[in-house]
Amino acid sequence: MTSDNDYFYAPTAAIIYVVTVLLVLVVEGLHGRRPHHPAEYLAVAADRLTAGLAGGFTPAAREEARALAARGAGEPGADLVAGLVDTVPNDDSDVPDLVRRGVDRVVGWLDGLVDRAWAAWLVIGVLLLGSAAEVMVGLDILGGRVPGLPAWTGVAILAAVSVSVALLVVGVVVGRRDRLRGAAWVRRAVLVSLLFTQVLVFRAVQWAAAFGLVLDVLAFIALEVALREERLAAGGGAATRRMPSDGNERGIR
Repeated sequence: MTSDNDYFYAPTAAIIYVVTVLLVLVVEGLHGRRPHHPAEYLAVAADRLTAGLAGGFTPAAREEARALAARGAGEPGADLVAGLVDTVPNDDSDVPDLVRRGVDRVVGWLDGLVDRAWAAWLVIGVLLLGSAAEVMVGLDILGGRVPGLPAWTGVAILAAVSVSVALLVVGVVVGRRDRLRGAAWVRRAVLVSLLFTQVLVFRAVQWAAAFGLVLDVLAFIALEVALREERLAAGGGAATRRMPSDGNERGIR
């Protein structure tokens, strides 16, 4: 990192943040570029089968293994795996999956939250709070209260915050007529903050910028859930809201 192995010099936080953002963007860009090959589904079915042979299958686990084996039809050994799935003994008690249970609870809580009328204003308030903190950082840089940083850094922070706030205002106005489009505009405001503003703020105040990052991430998650809810409501109604998009795909991601 540095010539004297000082891993905690001023730009460290910004460098770590930039590397993390780039990794997320690369993974997001690569994920889903091609459909899964039937052999991949069959491999996951075989993995489920191995676990079932050791401890048995609950009804849900057996159905998942069957579905995966069906998607691997035509591959060498597919018929054998499908046949073995049906021979695994039953097991009425499943091993608790604490991670999935925790994720399901969080998603369920967010699903309930975004349905409330005040949720949108809570997200907007959180974003405005974060923007105000970022403005203070920019003003401190321009006032010379953050040593070692050029004035253009403060100007860039203020410019990025202005763009985010402008997008946020557009989202509020558009959201009065179309909630889906309004949420999309607010999401753009959060992305500007995550991809540009936070990089500069981390450079200015190092790890103290984590507070604003947490606010942005929480707002982004809430917006993603809200956008999913609106798309499901527009495409298939509330009846499909609680259904996973593709439970079988979770095992091969």
